[in-house]
Amino acid sequence: QAVSWYDEALLAATTTVTRMYVSPIQHVEQVVHVLSNRAECELRLHRYHDAGQTATDALVLISDHEKSRIRRAKAELAVGKEKVIAIQQQTTRNDDSAPSSASAYLIQAKCDLQEVLDNPECTQAGKMSVEKLVLHVDHLLQLAKTAMLKQNPKADWDLYEQTVQAACW
Repeated sequence: QAVSWYDEALLAATTTVTRMYVSPIQHVEQVVHVLSNRAECELRLHRYHDAGQTATDALVLISDHEKSRIRRAKAELAVGKEKVIAIQQQTTRNDDSAPSSASAYLIQAKCDLQEVLDNPECTQAGKMSVEKLVLHVDHLLQLAKTAMLKQNPKADWDLYEQTVQAACW
């Protein structure tokens, strides 16, 4: 039900100003806070793709919003983890369980986490949260890398990782 309340808040906020690019910064910040809190609700409901998209919507408005960046990383981490587990269990044989798919989500999560750490205005709480998440992402990335190289021993992991990082924002 909390998600629907955030939807109502977004509807009310966005109908008062039809073009966000001419909105006062306080209004934009309110919308970002609502989006970020909605993303947290979606994370708790295990709706990871929705959470990632909602956090991305917030980041479109304020690209260095710490909580939105962390929440998107958590969503990417959860999707990546699900894909790594599917690879390990080999329950499916489609592209969604490919090591490259899992890796892409995890690399995006790592980029988001690094963005938070690189921000000089990063809060202590944010830093502590990110440091724990980075360890988890690194572990899963290693598993995905191993699976990818097992599937294709001639794959160039470093090139692949750089290619995905180039698309991260």
